[in-house]
Amino acid sequence: MIARNGAAFRQRWGRGADAQFDDSDPAIPSLSKRSDLASGSWALKDGGDEVVLLNAAGEVEDAVAYGSGNYATLGLTGELNARGDFTLQRVPGAQFPTVREVRHRFLAAPPHPFETRSLPTIPSTTHPSLDHGLMALWGSLGAYSNFTDDYTAPPHYLGAASGAVGLDFVALADPLGASNELAVELMEHVGATAVQPQPVRIPAWAWQSEAGDDAIIYSPQPAAFADQSGLRQFLLNGGGVAQWTNKTPPIMAGVVATFADDLEAPSNLSQLVKRWRSAAAPLIPSGNTNPPLPGLSPPAPRYTGLAAAGPNLSQLLEALQARRGWLASTPTIWLTLQAELPDGQTRWMGQQMQPTGNVRFNLFYGDKTGEVAGLSLWRNGSPVQQLDFPPADGRWSVTLDAEPDSFYFGVVTQADGDFAVTAPIRILAAPASTQTGDNRTNLPPVASGNSAASGAKSANSSSHGIEPSHGQASGAPGSLAAAKLVGLDRWVEFRAVVIAPPGLFNNSMYVAEPAPNPESPLAGLGVNVYLRSGDFPVLQEGDWVLVRGMLDTFRGEMEVLLQEPGQIWRIGPDDPLQPLPIAVAEIGESLEARLVTFEGVVQGWSRDSIYLSDPSNPNAPAVRVTVRSSLDWRRPYVNKGEIWRVTGVVSQFATEAPWNDGYRILVRYKTDLQRIND
Repeated sequence: MIARNGAAFRQRWGRGADAQFDDSDPAIPSLSKRSDLASGSWALKDGGDEVVLLNAAGEVEDAVAYGSGNYATLGLTGELNARGDFTLQRVPGAQFPTVREVRHRFLAAPPHPFETRSLPTIPSTTHPSLDHGLMALWGSLGAYSNFTDDYTAPPHYLGAASGAVGLDFVALADPLGASNELAVELMEHVGATAVQPQPVRIPAWAWQSEAGDDAIIYSPQPAAFADQSGLRQFLLNGGGVAQWTNKTPPIMAGVVATFADDLEAPSNLSQLVKRWRSAAAPLIPSGNTNPPLPGLSPPAPRYTGLAAAGPNLSQLLEALQARRGWLASTPTIWLTLQAELPDGQTRWMGQQMQPTGNVRFNLFYGDKTGEVAGLSLWRNGSPVQQLDFPPADGRWSVTLDAEPDSFYFGVVTQADGDFAVTAPIRILAAPASTQTGDNRTNLPPVASGNSAASGAKSANSSSHGIEPSHGQASGAPGSLAAAKLVGLDRWVEFRAVVIAPPGLFNNSMYVAEPAPNPESPLAGLGVNVYLRSGDFPVLQEGDWVLVRGMLDTFRGEMEVLLQEPGQIWRIGPDDPLQPLPIAVAEIGESLEARLVTFEGVVQGWSRDSIYLSDPSNPNAPAVRVTVRSSLDWRRPYVNKGEIWRVTGVVSQFATEAPWNDGYRILVRYKTDLQRIND
């Protein structure tokens, strides 16, 4: 410990320094200046300077600069500044000369000259179990390191401090470009143990438009854009998701959370409802507090809880994208909300649904500390039912009608003031009393619904007169298979893979679920996605997408109807799915919207189509293979008797009720049609 003035140092701290610059304290050794190594005054400047540690051989062992010091001369990067009366203190894990970015090496904190700064200890933790195999995880979706002005802690120190208070994840919202690979490496390894790693770092950066819009973007793909339009396109193309940190979030696909650090429960929950209405979406109320740091303890901490399948990055991002989260004033409280519909379907917090009666809202509360709390279910800005003390298992159910144009959410409050608020379940506005169709053509409207008397085609496979096959059987919640069985005119949400991207079939595209195969991923159950207005996001074959829309039919073919582009959202790329090998005779209802491949013998042709029969049974009815006029290529010339290999999507365009005919194959690319004989 070296003091500028030894006597003043002893008076302040009660102990002598190891050395001093001047001779003010006779009990402390005084250092002498070597003018062959440096010039200038024999003192460090408050505004900025450099310090170099040499060994006996005159070699540099360590170097640091601060303030306006000359970093470049010492081969250093970054800039160090201490706020107020804080001092700069070295932290473990980032040693010179391996680490030359000074912000990784020093923490700004109140002075404790006789203490060695160590990393906060990360204790072991547990993850409470939630419904459907999920677990409760806590974190900050907007923490800041000293790579942002006026903040004090290096990223890896901030990560350890987050783990020390029980956080499972942290998103560093430093400006774009401030984060780097070294920060990631240090956060993953320094201060972690095999038993308890550092919290998962969610890649993120803070964004601000020239107009003053503020957001935190969660994405591993750094990108710069000047305005809302650029951000909207980035999110629409699946670049990431975002939290809106202004108080009036826009209607924008990919915005999954809203700033809620200013929230108090129950006093200003109406402000949160205003933000949900502004976004027209059930956003996660997000907590963005830094963990307690030396000299800095947040007076009103706010953290984010997520109901995730596990504690790794992909599982956390999935929960964030699905908006399965809650705001908590302490990282020990969990609170979830689900809506159980009369038909047994379930909607999680963060989802939306049509208004309906007799909905059972299920809340599940717990606190790692065991503290009891009062529960309440809110509709918009008011509680609809309250419970002073939860049952021993923390579960409480309320059955009521889900009123249109509403946000239902759960709130828990404890005697000491701690609280939690869930993301809401949004109840859509009541549908119009009449349906006018989408006016795609001048053809008469197609009946829809579940009435067999009307000849309508039901979403239930038993109403089609077929057995569940080729992926038609029900799947897990959130799957396309489960979505297709809920019934027409019902809101669905699922994830699937693009098999026919936008731009091929006008306002339609096709998606499918993978059907597991040990050799290659076959395309499983599929569906047509129709966009009523606007343009699809940029999508490629193989991209995973999240789809939210209404089940409908057109000319006998089931489809998911989207009102605007924000209802389909790119999650990320993957390998294209492979077509299912079939025979011509199999083509029908059970394969509707499947990507298939087969061989057929040419029996005839028309302007845009080829008619192929089964090579093993040429006299059987032929199937129509259509090259849509929307494609940028035309049907090839063919001759009777030729054998062609076809790859395409099974579609239906029935001519009249009961809409049971009109099956055809829609090819996508020129390579989907291959002649295999001369």
